[in-house]
Amino acid sequence: MNENKLKRLVVAATATAVILLVILVSVLVYQLAAINREQSLRNEYDAAIAELEQMIDDNESIIAIKKQRWYIEKIARELGYYYPDDVGQ
Repeated sequence: MNENKLKRLVVAATATAVILLVILVSVLVYQLAAINREQSLRNEYDAAIAELEQMIDDNESIIAIKKQRWYIEKIARELGYYYPDDVGQ
């Protein structure tokens, strides 16, 4: 009887270990998939940030040009504004 109980105990322990191992492997696979998904999202966000930073740099150079006096005067002349002492109004 003692040997029979030992066999049942070994079978139960083995079954429990197999079930635990399957659960742990499932969790591991899920976590690896989640990490992969987060890394791809991070790569997308990094690309979007780089693109937006480039757009900001481009717009800053455009703003710098549009703040210059010659550009303001050019737009004003296109709109019909002139200095009082301008020739050929």
